[in-house]
Amino acid sequence: MKHKKIPTGYLFITPFIIGFLVFGLYPVLNTIGLSFTDTTLMSKKQSFYRA
Repeated sequence: MKHKKIPTGYLFITPFIIGFLVFGLYPVLNTIGLSFTDTTLMSKKQSFYRA
C-alpha cells in the first residue's frame, strides 16, 4: 500500500486561505447581512429591513 503524502504546497497555502476567510470573506458577508437590518449603534433593537 502506498501512503499518499499531502503536497507541501497545500501546507504553505493553508495559512493564507484561513487568513483570507477570517479577515477577508467574513467581513464582506457580515456587511451584506447587516445591510438588510434596520439598526443603530445606540440601540439594541435590531429588525429585518423591509422596503
